[in-house]
Amino acid sequence: MIRKDSETGSLLDELRLDKQVIDVETRPSRSGLVSLLVGLLIVLAITVLYLLGFKDDQKDNQGTSISTKNTVVKEERPPAELEPGRNETKLDASGYLLAEQKALVSSQATGRLMNVYFEEGQFVKKGELLAKLDSSLLEAQVSLVEAQLISTIGSSKQTKILLQEARSRFSRTEKIAKQNLITDQEFEKDQFAVSTLEAQLSRDLNEIEVANKQIAIQKQTLENLNIYAPFDGVVVEQLAQIGETVSPLSTASGLSGICSLVDINSLQGEVYVNERFIQRVHKGQPVLITPHAYPELEVEGEVQAIMPSVNKETAAIKVKVSLKKMDARLLPNMGIDVSFSESPKN
Repeated sequence: MIRKDSETGSLLDELRLDKQVIDVETRPSRSGLVSLLVGLLIVLAITVLYLLGFKDDQKDNQGTSISTKNTVVKEERPPAELEPGRNETKLDASGYLLAEQKALVSSQATGRLMNVYFEEGQFVKKGELLAKLDSSLLEAQVSLVEAQLISTIGSSKQTKILLQEARSRFSRTEKIAKQNLITDQEFEKDQFAVSTLEAQLSRDLNEIEVANKQIAIQKQTLENLNIYAPFDGVVVEQLAQIGETVSPLSTASGLSGICSLVDINSLQGEVYVNERFIQRVHKGQPVLITPHAYPELEVEGEVQAIMPSVNKETAAIKVKVSLKKMDARLLPNMGIDVSFSESPKN
């Protein structure tokens, strides 16, 4: 029995060893599994990259075909066919309202401003007195010339009386001389007296004429010290104050004036149109004028003139438009938008 058990034990040990050998040989190694997993990951990555690249190519091809298709459509179909019955684009331009009649009111003589009879924003009529310069010195000169004139007139009257008396005496002397009752000296003396008084009277008359002309000039100069409105308009700016010296000549700082006067009724628009669109503008063409300050206001007008020159820097041409009806809200230098109608050219 003992032998049999030992034999049995040895047999069992051999069987266990064979099983271990079999397990070792049949079970895969750890390094083999790692290699297998790495291979699978590489294949999966290659597949994903291929699919992504294939989709991008499809998108690019699709975009290229769409862009090419759109280009073909634009070339084959004009805008009129894309939107049947649509109107041509309206031509618009921007500019300003400017007064055609405006003036820098100045004096005709140099002097110190003494009185001002207007205020900024006031409406004045043509010929209305606006200001007056200091006239004290000129008035004194006029008074002097007038006094000299009065003296000369009095002297001329006296000379006329003396001349009349001398002529009467010479007339008697001339009759007596024909009878040879007086000497030649007495005859020549009376004749010389008449000639002297005639020359003196002529000189007095000339002085009177000169004095009258001097007075007329002095009075005109005196009148030039008064400054009047040259036309109906609104005083938009006062340029000189009482006590300042004004002159009709330009100064280093600019023109010397009393005020700036604008005729509101002479407002007109000035806009610039690009030279590429100037063929769509013609004289007499109706327009709508909209001031920037009042977008709801539309004033009818028409093209008054197209300037025959192009600004080389902006490639634009100046166009003047007139207003058919004035509005109190419209002011000089106000920004405007002008819409040109598409009416056919006359």
